[in-house]
Amino acid sequence: MKYRITSVKQIRRPLTKRVFKCRRCRLPRPFVSVEHVRGTAERISFDTLFEIGELEAPKRLSVSERLRRKTASFILSVKKLIKKAFSRSQLNAPTRIWLYVGGLVSAVLVFILSAAVCLLSLFSPFLSSYQRLTAPSLVGMSVSEAQALIDPRFEVAISYKSSNDAKAGVILSQFPEAGTERKLYKNKVCVLSLTISSGKGFRVVEDLKGQDQRDALLSLRNKGIALSTVYEYSNNAAAGTVISTSPAAGERLFDGDRLIITVSRGKRVSTVSVPDLYLLNEAQALSALKSKGLNIGKVKYETSDVPAGKIIAQSAPAYSRSSKGATVDITVSLGKAYVQRTVPDLFGLTVEDAERELARHGLVIGGIYTVSSAASTETVVSQSPMAGTPITSQITSVDVYISTN
Repeated sequence: MKYRITSVKQIRRPLTKRVFKCRRCRLPRPFVSVEHVRGTAERISFDTLFEIGELEAPKRLSVSERLRRKTASFILSVKKLIKKAFSRSQLNAPTRIWLYVGGLVSAVLVFILSAAVCLLSLFSPFLSSYQRLTAPSLVGMSVSEAQALIDPRFEVAISYKSSNDAKAGVILSQFPEAGTERKLYKNKVCVLSLTISSGKGFRVVEDLKGQDQRDALLSLRNKGIALSTVYEYSNNAAAGTVISTSPAAGERLFDGDRLIITVSRGKRVSTVSVPDLYLLNEAQALSALKSKGLNIGKVKYETSDVPAGKIIAQSAPAYSRSSKGATVDITVSLGKAYVQRTVPDLFGLTVEDAERELARHGLVIGGIYTVSSAASTETVVSQSPMAGTPITSQITSVDVYISTN
């Protein structure tokens, strides 16, 4: 069973209105008797002071209430700490102020002394004595000529620049300019800067060997390089590819100079002069072409005013150059209103009948061959050229195949 104190009975004793302050919160204590304060109060029975009743069940606080109480307790603790620290700092305030003032004065003095030392070290050489130097006029001279005029107390700095007007080794500009005076202090140097011509500007030629002519020329023209093209035969480089350049790859090409590119024509092929075949017959034309290492190509026949059998046209012009082994097409005249003759059909004829038929067309039997066939014995079963083939000057005979069944 839980109990609680329900009331406190009042004890009548002589009281004095004396207030005691709590050392922590400085709040007045309740009235107490003089005897109790002096430690001479009599003992009081517990039952005479309190009434005891049943204790109620404790209430469960909400989360917000517990948070509010903890926050209030934390704020109170912080206030106590601040108050305590403030009271101590008030006691030591004079001492701390003098310490701060002393530290600040010391820091200022150290800074001033350091700045003075730095400035003195920087400008001390300029406070000493110095010598005067006058820059000579060197523009337009060569380096060897300028060396005799330069005061040895100058420290010379050289840089190079390309120039299309000045030769290599000629001084283009100087700094300081001619006639300018400079002060030379102790342990210091006076610099004389010279810009010297390196001659014409140049670029290093890239390796173009084996590249396609079109790609190489396009790339070089985009870079502003003047070009010349030369063609040569080559057994190793394919036609249309770059063989070499002048200047060669890796060498210098000066501004304004022309780059010469040698392009391959392919393998060299020996050529011959084509003979004139006009008004020659086919046999004569064949002989003339073979003497030059040429061959007859396609043969066409056309009617014309030229007598039949004469050549009236050729594919390669007369006296032009052509590679050895090439062919030349020719056109042969058929004469006026010429009726084309053809090889007759000899199938089923005997050898005697075939000879008579061929003779009517101006032809003769060439070779006679026997073959096994179901046709009648001793009759023609095949021929060469075949029946219907146009008769030309090259066709003078017909081979026949005779059945032996």
